[in-house]
Amino acid sequence: MELKIYDKANNLRLTASPNSSSSVTEEIGGECSVSASFTHTEYVPLDVDDYIEVEGVRYKVKSRYRPKQKNTQTYEYSVKFYAPIHDAEDTLMLFQEGGTTSEFSYDGGPREHLQLWIDNMNRRAGGNLWSIGTVITAENKVIDYRNVKCWDAAFGSNGIAATFDTEMWADGYVINLCKAERGEVVELGYLQGLTNLAQEDNGEVKFFTRLFPLGSTRNIDATKYGYSRLQLPSREIYVDKNVDLYGVKEETEEAAFAEIYPQYVGTVSSVRTEEKTSEEGRKYTVYYFKDNGMNWNPKDYEIPDLDYMLQFQTGELAGRGTDGSFQAAWHEDTREWEIINVYPDDTTQIPGGVIIPNPGDKYIPWNFAMPQEYITAAEQAYKLAVDDFLNTYSFDPNKYTGTTDRNYIENNNTPLRIGWNVRLLSEQYFGSTGGYKDTRITKVQRKLNDLCQATITCSDEVGTGWKSSVDNSLNSLRYEVARQAEQYVYDIIRTYDSKTPSDKNIFSALKSLKTHLRKDVPDQTEFLIKFLGGIITNLLKSTDFVTGMMGSGMSFSSEEGGESVGWIDKLYVRKKAIFQVLSIMETELAGASFMFNASGARATITKVERIDAVPFFYSDGSAKYYSDGSRAYVQPSVYGAVYRCYFLADDGEKAIENRFRVGNLVRSQSFNIKSGVYENVSNHYWWRLVTAVGDNWIEVSVNHCDEGSDIPKEGDVVVQLGDISDTDFQSAIVLSAYGDGAPSLIFYQGINSYSLSGKDIVTIGYDRVKKEGYFNVYGRAYIGNREQTNYLSLSDGKLVGRFSELMLSSGKSVVEVAKDEISLELEDTGINVKDRTVTVHADNFFVTNTSGEPIAVFTTDKNGRPIVKAEYIDVDNLKVKHLDGAEGSLERGSIGGFELANGRIGSEATASGGGGRLSIYSDMIRVGGTSSYVLIGKNVVPATASGFTAAGRIINNQTNTYGGYGFDVANYGLFIEVSGGTKNYGLKSNAPLMATAFIGTKIGRLNITGSTYKIDFSQNNIFFIYASSAYNVTLPDESQVASMFGMSSLPSDFGLMLVFRCLAGSKNVTLAGIYDQNGSVQSYTLAVGDSIILLVAKVPYFGYFLINYTS
Repeated sequence: MELKIYDKANNLRLTASPNSSSSVTEEIGGECSVSASFTHTEYVPLDVDDYIEVEGVRYKVKSRYRPKQKNTQTYEYSVKFYAPIHDAEDTLMLFQEGGTTSEFSYDGGPREHLQLWIDNMNRRAGGNLWSIGTVITAENKVIDYRNVKCWDAAFGSNGIAATFDTEMWADGYVINLCKAERGEVVELGYLQGLTNLAQEDNGEVKFFTRLFPLGSTRNIDATKYGYSRLQLPSREIYVDKNVDLYGVKEETEEAAFAEIYPQYVGTVSSVRTEEKTSEEGRKYTVYYFKDNGMNWNPKDYEIPDLDYMLQFQTGELAGRGTDGSFQAAWHEDTREWEIINVYPDDTTQIPGGVIIPNPGDKYIPWNFAMPQEYITAAEQAYKLAVDDFLNTYSFDPNKYTGTTDRNYIENNNTPLRIGWNVRLLSEQYFGSTGGYKDTRITKVQRKLNDLCQATITCSDEVGTGWKSSVDNSLNSLRYEVARQAEQYVYDIIRTYDSKTPSDKNIFSALKSLKTHLRKDVPDQTEFLIKFLGGIITNLLKSTDFVTGMMGSGMSFSSEEGGESVGWIDKLYVRKKAIFQVLSIMETELAGASFMFNASGARATITKVERIDAVPFFYSDGSAKYYSDGSRAYVQPSVYGAVYRCYFLADDGEKAIENRFRVGNLVRSQSFNIKSGVYENVSNHYWWRLVTAVGDNWIEVSVNHCDEGSDIPKEGDVVVQLGDISDTDFQSAIVLSAYGDGAPSLIFYQGINSYSLSGKDIVTIGYDRVKKEGYFNVYGRAYIGNREQTNYLSLSDGKLVGRFSELMLSSGKSVVEVAKDEISLELEDTGINVKDRTVTVHADNFFVTNTSGEPIAVFTTDKNGRPIVKAEYIDVDNLKVKHLDGAEGSLERGSIGGFELANGRIGSEATASGGGGRLSIYSDMIRVGGTSSYVLIGKNVVPATASGFTAAGRIINNQTNTYGGYGFDVANYGLFIEVSGGTKNYGLKSNAPLMATAFIGTKIGRLNITGSTYKIDFSQNNIFFIYASSAYNVTLPDESQVASMFGMSSLPSDFGLMLVFRCLAGSKNVTLAGIYDQNGSVQSYTLAVGDSIILLVAKVPYFGYFLINYTS
């Protein structure tokens, strides 16, 4: 094998021959690389991103490599190239929405986490190189990404694959998040694709056969239930699986079942509030809600010393509170829950503001016992979860390795790829399960010089070792009462995708049509099809079939009357052939089949000699002798030995001309079957090259001949049929009056080999099955007169014709029939082609497009007047003759409920701004209702007001007392949502904005890690500061501040207020370069809880001016 190494600019660096130790390794969740070892006479250092390609996959060098000098002429190379997935080892996992950070937590489902991973890999690749393949579906989960590389984010113990308890693997640049299983199952076993098979302990995965589950203690009253934890319905303390196969392997588990407990999922029916004052004089709001679906009293199920807790599942309170739950009080008299407020800071209460309960929110109350029906349901759910958990970890703990039989792998085209489904065959290992085990390839290491020679590893599961499995995989596993089976968002393989089919993806409709053989239309395939159940058909023939004794290909058909007919070139019968009737034919220049060849050469052989060598003569005619006196001999032709075939030079009356030429292909065929002879019967056939000619003989090659040619013999009739180079002798015409297709006439051209396949250019014959003649021309065809006034021509893929009249069997011409049919059809609809009129007798008349969709409707109104309705009317070309009494113009009226009046469309707007839902004037537009509307135009200030003007006006007096929309009960004049820019602003004005108040709800965070930080005053002006170590901050200078606002320099009247507050847990932060009240430059240190207010201004000079400092 030649290994070509290229640099990153695609220039060839080196071509080498790797030795037998070189290999290609691929492993699920592990290394995918090429290890290449070789020696070379050149010293060629390899740089980062130099690459090789193996099976279309690019493997790259990850670090600079220098070969080892073996001697003065040889260098020794041992270098490793890595698959594209290893780019993840050098790519940071970043979050880039609203800035760029490498420390973040991300909440999302499997596809969202994988998309974030893909985005980072494509960011590094500089384009959309990576894409998502097959992904499982699961609930949203939070993953903390803290300065991790994409490799650890994918395959680490707390990475994406481990978090969602599945596997992450690459197929080229397509990344999958699911168990690696793909392809059609292939069978492998000892002496069936494998030269050995071994079983090994798979210590990398968690495995047990006996589980001691620990149920949840939540909502369990031990004094009444009898147990402090939820129990299995059978009260068993452990469950077993596969103990008989693998022995007792004990394990316990608690965290996996923590969320299964007797529980009621309630729904908030109504909410009310009360304003109260604390003992310290602080006012606060108490939220109460009712649940009309809860028909039992929590007071009856109290557990002593435990407080009621509420865990909201949906709505604004979901996930909030202390560890996701709120303490609560139950008011038996009003049947209401009271939510006990939590206070994240001195000024905020939850519930409060917009973070409040709303009707329809789902919640789970806990910390008290439950009615028996909920306990029974929890026990059943607990049993299902325990069984499922045991099934997950009580599998075959072994892995199986084997070395492939390279010939078997190559001959059967067996794929050696990770994830490929295999059925391992072994009575010794799998005798208890029928002698086989269905599994998949988890690792494959192939020889680089011979990719069919490999060592494969197969196992049910892959893991990262015992400790990480216990610490991460098990403890992160959770079950719910209504746990669903794992589901998949099926990935669609499109027409020209090269993805491998699996149980987790599907073909698109077009891909299916391209891949599968059709049943509804003719179809074909270039690949071998094995019909193991047999074939039942009336016709079977090859694509190159040409009928007749001089034809080619094969055909088997069933004719009318039940007779079956077969045409083949050779028939071998190993034991016995029985013929009821046997007709013998010979094809020559006479007989049942007439052949006209290009030369007219034909002869009957009278004698045959084999010549293996002939004497050697010099150009002067003298013979060559060796020193020992013996004569020198050479082969009689360039192709070796020949047969010299003699024939009569005259027939007794006249001389016979030898018309054979050197280079001719000559053919003979006949039968020696005679009546009463049954053994060793065969036809006699040969087709050979003429190498020399004489007056009464020709020499034909022993070796240059058709496969299976017999030896020429006396009595053979031989004819010329083709020539290896001279096109003048490559034509033939066969006229046959016997056999299938007879009578037939076939023209051949280009016979330059021992095959007539594809050489027929014109065929005229008779189809006995369809009982009709046929005429095939391969090329141009013309039928008609020489003047081309009436003709039919086929040339260059175009069919052209000219006819004075084309008659049908009825005696009418095509034009006459078409006219009659069109007229009949149109007359039924009221269309008279001759009179050019259309009359429709219907209450409704639809005009549709080619898709059958209505374009216009003609109907009548209640008074019988005609109406046309259409989605669009061309008003530019619309001429109105009469509309509601108006002549020539449209002054007033109504269209679709919209009033038309002079100077406006829609209802009339009043002087105060009131009016209907839509009013369009030449200088103003009004849209809305009576209590909420918008005006845009020249001046929208009410006539009752004076002294100012406005081009826009928004009024919202809508009564809003229902708080179920998530926005309290507030009204808004304008909602603005802006995104997609490097910076986004809701409003920009070159004049002051005037309002009763401006409320900011977003605080920026200034994280200082190491010696770097990033701040943007254009996005926030209130900041929380956190520093991992004490740090002196130099605030941005004037040019930096200007660039934040997209300006090259700040205007002279620029001013901005900033507020900084130091967060809990932060180290001291010192802000330098601040002007105090006296104009002196000072530094101010912020400790935890300290705050400072600064004015950024350019008057009298640019600086940060102290307003207030609290320490």
